[in-house]
Amino acid sequence: MSNFVDMFNNQTKIDLRGNRTGNAGVKAIAEALKVNTTLTEIHLGDNFICADGAVVIAEALKVNTTLTEIHLQSNFIHYDASVRDSCYTGVKAIAEALKVNTTLTKIYLEDNSIDCDGAAAIAEALKVNTALTEINLRQNSIHDDGAIAIAEALKVNTTLTKIGLFNNRIHVAGAEAIAEALKVNTTLTEIDLGCNSIGAAGAKAIAEALKVNTSLTEISLMWNSIGDDGAKAIAEALKVNMTLKKIYLGRNLIGNAGAKAIAEALKVITTLTDINLTNNSIGEFGIGEIAAVEKYRKDIINNTLLCCKHYSVALYHGMSLYYKKNTCCRLSYKV
Repeated sequence: MSNFVDMFNNQTKIDLRGNRTGNAGVKAIAEALKVNTTLTEIHLGDNFICADGAVVIAEALKVNTTLTEIHLQSNFIHYDASVRDSCYTGVKAIAEALKVNTTLTKIYLEDNSIDCDGAAAIAEALKVNTALTEINLRQNSIHDDGAIAIAEALKVNTTLTKIGLFNNRIHVAGAEAIAEALKVNTTLTEIDLGCNSIGAAGAKAIAEALKVNTSLTEISLMWNSIGDDGAKAIAEALKVNMTLKKIYLGRNLIGNAGAKAIAEALKVITTLTDINLTNNSIGEFGIGEIAAVEKYRKDIINNTLLCCKHYSVALYHGMSLYYKKNTCCRLSYKV
């Protein structure tokens, strides 16, 4: 342990990613964190940390008063190595620590096989935690039940500004719950719901939330198969939303009809600066509709990312273009 105490002494940031520290090593690190008073950021990703290791880290977080950022991604905190099975204790321990810790502002827990029960524990912590501003739960398996629990927390949490829920097997029910939370939450500015399965129905629910939400500035709905119907709903929301600056809608099976609806929205939007529509099914007609928006509001968008084969249409409308793997082109409006 003394080696880590000495290593951390007078340091503000330590990066120990990819060292295969395991539970034994992380126990020594945790003991050092209990007495350290200078470290503000630590990276422990990809270190084969299982539930037991997460428990000792949690104990350290309960007493440490200087750490503001911790990275625990790509570990096995939801796995008990001794019985070789899923285990709730690691995630629960981290959640319990978050209930009492008052200095940590960012925690990264992506790619840890956290399930709906783990998400529920974290949600309970978010209801009472008043320090966290960012939590990343990307690439876990929280499913709809976990998303519903997180949504309930977002209704009462007043400090979180950014949450990552990318690739969590969230379907319509989860999206609807998140949408209800977004209607009342006034502090969240960024949410990533990409690579889930919310479909058109989920997109419609999110769209209704965007009509009344006044804090979100960035949202990702990429890889959600929202299709034209979902895109149309989002477009209607964009017409009235006054705060959103960036929206990501790539890989969503959006065709010409969806593109046309988005184009109509872009004509009246006053706040959006970036929209991503890469790798959809937008043809020449849809590309033309979006490209023609420049005639109405040349100053409205800094970057529009589209996927199309009909790049000549974009050029015709006076927009600069750059190839990207033959089927993707970058359309930049110049002010």
